[in-house]
Amino acid sequence: MVWAIAARKLPNSYIAVDRFGNCVIIIQMIIQLNPALPVMTPKGEAYAHFIIDYGMEEHLMFVCFINATGECWTYKNTKIRMLPNITFDRIHNSDIE
Repeated sequence: MVWAIAARKLPNSYIAVDRFGNCVIIIQMIIQLNPALPVMTPKGEAYAHFIIDYGMEEHLMFVCFINATGECWTYKNTKIRMLPNITFDRIHNSDIE
């Protein structure tokens, strides 16, 4: 567990020290999708506009705007699916758990 964040900040990252004195670099990255990706979410069809990457041992988080309501939700990559696209031969998608 990281408990102290050092004063020096790198671009998109922090240097931190854990309770054993080990130096750790924490990287957080946000990527804008251009164009936005049409996806199916647990709340219905949406467009994913951003991806948040918290590091190697975390799920990617997709920032999605729901088409029907305009609400903004963030989903793990395991909770969304691309919408079917005949051009790319993506006719069927697996179910969302």
